[in-house]
Amino acid sequence: MTRLAALALAFLVAACTTTPRAGAGAGADWLAGSWLMLGAETDYPLSCNSDEPIVYESDGRYQTYGESGSWRLDDGRLVETATEVDAAGDPEATVIGRPALSRVDRTGPDAFRKTYADGTVATFRRCPAP
Repeated sequence: MTRLAALALAFLVAACTTTPRAGAGAGADWLAGSWLMLGAETDYPLSCNSDEPIVYESDGRYQTYGESGSWRLDDGRLVETATEVDAAGDPEATVIGRPALSRVDRTGPDAFRKTYADGTVATFRRCPAP
């Protein structure tokens, strides 16, 4: 009877556990927010009020100019999967449903460096709260 009670308790505990949200992962919450990729022509922070920033929502969704999808960050590995691209005839539409993998290294409380699969590196800075 004790085994049956232990088994029932194990099933009860398993039923109460939840799966992590899409954006969850080891320390992934810091990425939630609006980020601007810095470049020679970027006017930070003024460009934060344009359509340039990428917004990572805490529920695992992201959006940027002409694209939206889901994201997941685990141990510095960022997986972004586009689910919608504005211009259906655009060559970018071929990325829908294909996970894009990159490496993210946090360089400060409001900055990170993203290394894309092809080796390209971009620096991002958090946009100030409106």
